[in-house]
Amino acid sequence: MNKKKEDNSAKRKNASLTFEEWSDFFIIPINNSSKLFPAKDSNDFEIDRFKKHGFDRKIKQSFYARVLGFIFWIIIIFGLINFIENHL
Repeated sequence: MNKKKEDNSAKRKNASLTFEEWSDFFIIPINNSSKLFPAKDSNDFEIDRFKKHGFDRKIKQSFYARVLGFIFWIIIIFGLINFIENHL
């Protein structure tokens, strides 16, 4: 029984982000918490949960998804600015 519990713990520790988790980090890559509005967003709660349970792989993948999401939104913004400038 103890061996099975250790195996399950190792599997969870090395598990990848699910599609839903990855898309959450990709779509909303910026932390929403600030001193003015001290509310934590769902991504912060997920990162805290990953740290609490030792999901190191998920922490690395969430950082990667946030970086890609940030780049994605920068490209979208610059594309919209370029489109508006060329069509006015």
